Order: sequence, then structure tokens, then C-alpha cells
Amino acid sequence: MVKQTTRNSVRIEKEREEEQKEKEENKVLYKTPDENTRDMITLFQDYLEDTSKIPEHIDKMATEYIVVEDLDQLEQGRYIRWIKNGVLVRGGHIVGISNENGNDMVLCKTSNHIMQKFRFDECPCFQKLNMFEQWYFLNSDK
Repeated sequence: MVKQTTRNSVRIEKEREEEQKEKEENKVLYKTPDENTRDMITLFQDYLEDTSKIPEHIDKMATEYIVVEDLDQLEQGRYIRWIKNGVLVRGGHIVGISNENGNDMVLCKTSNHIMQKFRFDECPCFQKLNMFEQWYFLNSDK
């Protein structure tokens, strides 16, 4: 009986460690929808020139995008949008992330097959959630 209890506690501990590791790897998903919407509104108010479009942007983006706070949250191949020069850019798929002269740069390919590069620390960025992430994001009990 003692061996069984020890095995169970080891298994439980291992599962907890795996859960924690998964949370760290997928930290994009560990924000509530309310927190995400609040962060989006704040960024739109701080960076957009035309604040009259904020409600329209929030309606479209609040459930499909998440605010990216850390460069590690970006995944190559994912679709992102960002704010540059006071305008919400239509966005593109991440092709690469690099460090040029001490600046973190994100390279994207737009739907017109144009490559665009922007500095991550100067442009607030929003990553599109896949279908599973959207479902998880909206249905989780956080």
C-alpha cells in the first residue's frame, strides 16, 4: 500500500510540473478575456490617433486577438496586427524575429505578399488566436 501511495504522489507531482510548464509555454492563453479587452482599450487609447474607431476595433478584435506583452509569446507563422504611427495596421503572418542593433524586429508577410518589418518595443502588437485558443480563452474559468 505504501508503494502505491508513493507512486501516486510522484505521478501527481509530475502532472503538476507538466501543467506549470504548459502554462509557462502558453502564457498567451492565461489572461482573462476581460483583462485582454482592458489592455486592448488602453493600448488603443494611448497609440491610436483616431480614437473614434476604438469601439469598432474592440468589437472585431476582443475575442480573436490577444495583446502580446512579451516577444516570447510571438509564434512564427501566426497572424498579427500592430499599431504603427497611430494606425492599426492590417497585419500579416510572422516570417521571422530578429535582433538588429539591439532592437527586437518582427518581419511579417502581408496578404499582398509584401514584407513589413517593425520594432517590437515601439509598436503594440496583437496575435490572432487559433480556433482552439479562442474556445479555451472564452470558456476557461480563470
